Amino acid sequence: IETPIVIANHSTWIDIIYFGCFLKSSLAFVAKKEIAEMPFINAIAVHFLRSILVDRSSTEARNKVK
Repeated sequence: IETPIVIANHSTWIDIIYFGCFLKSSLAFVAKKEIAEMPFINAIAVHFLRSILVDRSSTEARNKVK
């Protein structure tokens, strides 16, 4: 089975929590690097949700996610 890709342009944190709780075995998020500056959110995003932090202002960084 191939890994699905879910794209969500969210306006709240509820979709992140939802996807994180119900699809956590095969899920990772791509998140803005500013998350690293938020201690509690960073801990959840990076350690629990396996988020990949990206500098959205850098074309080079965005291309590494592909």
